[in-house]
Amino acid sequence: MSRAPYILTVCGGKGGTGKSTVAAALSLTLSQRGHSILLVDLDVDGPSTANLLGVSPETYKEIFTFKPIIVKEKCLGCGKCVEVCQEHALIHKKGSPPILLEDLCSGCTACLLACPNSAIEQGAKSLGRILRCKAAENLTLLIGELKPGEARSPVAALHTREEARRLIAANGFDMVVVDSAPGVGNLTAQALLMGNEILAVTEPTPLGLHDLLLILGLAEFMGKPAYVVLNKSTIPHGDPVSVKKACGQRGVEVIAEIPFDLEFLKLQSVRDALRKSRSLREAASLLADFFEARM
Repeated sequence: MSRAPYILTVCGGKGGTGKSTVAAALSLTLSQRGHSILLVDLDVDGPSTANLLGVSPETYKEIFTFKPIIVKEKCLGCGKCVEVCQEHALIHKKGSPPILLEDLCSGCTACLLACPNSAIEQGAKSLGRILRCKAAENLTLLIGELKPGEARSPVAALHTREEARRLIAANGFDMVVVDSAPGVGNLTAQALLMGNEILAVTEPTPLGLHDLLLILGLAEFMGKPAYVVLNKSTIPHGDPVSVKKACGQRGVEVIAEIPFDLEFLKLQSVRDALRKSRSLREAASLLADFFEARM
């Protein structure tokens, strides 16, 4: 029986700190050293790892959620389905069948269970898709992607997490890197739940530090050991000293600093930026040294 892989969740609080860049660069570097790596992109609202790696993953699976189908001929007009709908996605006039406001429906199935006359049937609504590809030798990429305009990103992330667990169980990965969504909400918590440890990527700005402290607080609450990468450490008017001081006060190690690189900023407009940035490759090598010992 193969051992469970080491799972690292990469998060960043505010958007734009470079978490996806670090997650993809670390995964690529470790795979080039011969380790079998699974990179899971849980930033379902805006996944970017495929573009960073210069690959074009194909749809592996559609993500569906429950959608009520109202059978008007069976409906008693009692309104019980409306009463149990916490999202207020069903409205009705007494004695008439309910009307579904599809954009508000969370797919919880409460209406299906509450209907006394089986006037609501199981339907399905597509929320997005899961993509998968071989991003490099020894590197598998799994991406969750929400459909534009859809609001149920936590559901899409949950389906992607479950698919990742199936892949992990069926394959002998040495390490799994999870790229989380920005913020500290449901999507980030789902990513943190997967990880053995957390790598928080921040920047030396007031908002970067503010959100880093939120991430570290969440990690402590969840009992997850955390490390910090200080990205864009030499950005003009930045304050890396405050970031390091705050980490030191919380006993959290800053394991790498990545200087601001204007060339990489320009490269991000093209595919495969990771392989073309020297400074990022050097930082990824240092991170790979650190986490290689933790597998």
